[in-house]
Amino acid sequence: YVSRKRSARKPFVKPPRSMKDKQGPGLRERAGCVAHRVMDGRLEIMLIQSRKHPAHWTFPAGSMENDEQQTVAAVRETKEEAGVEGILGQRICDIDDGKSMTHMFGLTVTNELTEWDEGGQRMRRWFDLGKPSGNDAAKLAEEVGAALLPKEQQQRILRAV
Repeated sequence: YVSRKRSARKPFVKPPRSMKDKQGPGLRERAGCVAHRVMDGRLEIMLIQSRKHPAHWTFPAGSMENDEQQTVAAVRETKEEAGVEGILGQRICDIDDGKSMTHMFGLTVTNELTEWDEGGQRMRRWFDLGKPSGNDAAKLAEEVGAALLPKEQQQRILRAV
């Protein structure tokens, strides 16, 4: 159920668009993944701990190298920051925070590395989203949408329990 007030608001995230749509110098391109898996019939997403703010959890994403494709950068950043590999899915959204454009893709995790580039700098954690259905779907969309927003706009901080 989505209330009329809620449906009248702007969506949490912008639909995918091209960098060509953005004018002006200095916009940095970034890419990352929403790493997920299904365990015992329950959907889980992986978040990583922020290095600057250890109580904050976020999706792995980072700067793209020169001439690097969005998909290649998303997989590379996710492996470096979260230590996971998998099957890359579709682009979920583009997040424009005025300073950078972050391209987010789905990633079905098939391998968790025991050692990875940033393993000593941050923790990774699986968050159980359960079996969303009906009323839960709207709440899930809101929570995932909030987590995808730029840090300055986040309405909710996911904390370790």
